[in-house]
Amino acid sequence: YLNVMFIVAGELAEAVSGMSWEDLIAERLFAPLGMRSANTTIARREDDVDGNWATPHVHMDGRVQPIAPENVDNLGGAGAINASANDLSRWLVLQLARGTIDGRRIYSEAQAEQMWSPVTILPIGTPAPQLAARQPTFAAYGLGWRLKDYRGRKIVHHGGGLAGMTSLTTLVPEESLGIVVLTNQETSVQTALSYWVVDRYLGAPLTDWTLAQRDASAERWARIAPRLDAVEASRKEGTSTRLPLADYAGIYRDVLLGEAVVEHDSEGLRLQMVSSPAFRARLEHWHFDTFVARFHHHSIPDAFATFSLDASGGVERMHLETYSPFADASTYHYESLDFVRAPSQSQ
Repeated sequence: YLNVMFIVAGELAEAVSGMSWEDLIAERLFAPLGMRSANTTIARREDDVDGNWATPHVHMDGRVQPIAPENVDNLGGAGAINASANDLSRWLVLQLARGTIDGRRIYSEAQAEQMWSPVTILPIGTPAPQLAARQPTFAAYGLGWRLKDYRGRKIVHHGGGLAGMTSLTTLVPEESLGIVVLTNQETSVQTALSYWVVDRYLGAPLTDWTLAQRDASAERWARIAPRLDAVEASRKEGTSTRLPLADYAGIYRDVLLGEAVVEHDSEGLRLQMVSSPAFRARLEHWHFDTFVARFHHHSIPDAFATFSLDASGGVERMHLETYSPFADASTYHYESLDFVRAPSQSQ
């Protein structure tokens, strides 16, 4: 799974159809499905100040609080659709009917079969004892859907998340069952609720999956918390940078992410990724020429930023790596970035 590939698919759809992705989705899906309030732009929210829109929430500074919704219009095919539970129920009906709705075919049954067929085989880990009943015997990725089994049934599902919001869509084709759970907080309760609904529908023993997930998470934290303690213990106290802080300021370029600007002010150093405004951080000195980038966005994990010098003693590079062992390594590949200082800034 990779968001970028879905963005590319949206661009390809525009090239093939001759329509914008937004117009194509509205004409081919929203209209025939009767998804009356679904749209592809946050501008609808901003213009409809009295509308019934969910407000995203995050846990910050010791409490749950609302935040401004992120503008993800440029994501296109990767997740820029705003829709209600009523709208998404129509999407579920279309999926379970393998491409038809109200007697109208939207996509072929062969395409439906292809979407739900394994393409990439996924590893199966060993769950915590509280979650053992949810361990599948197979796991795979199809075309835009994750695939597994649960209590002898094939499960077709996919989750999603933006800052302050999460979602999970689950299909049990053999039972003609579709479930969608939308939340306005960064949580995993959508998974617990979906399993609870499936259990009720199948007449299976009822399990408090919310409690089970909470207990499993607490046990996992207890096991891995020492890793964070080890990171803290690795810090060398009483060290200083080899150069004055102002000498680390400059423009750095990575072939993948583009430019990063390090600026010096009265409070020290700060970092800004030019092409990604959310990646804005204060650089706190850790030890030697290593700093911790404390990103201002709540969902971006902190990173170590280590500067290296060239033979003449000037700053040549900036290397990033994840600070916390709990960060989602599948999303933040800091170690893949290699920022080289722009020649004009060399000492």
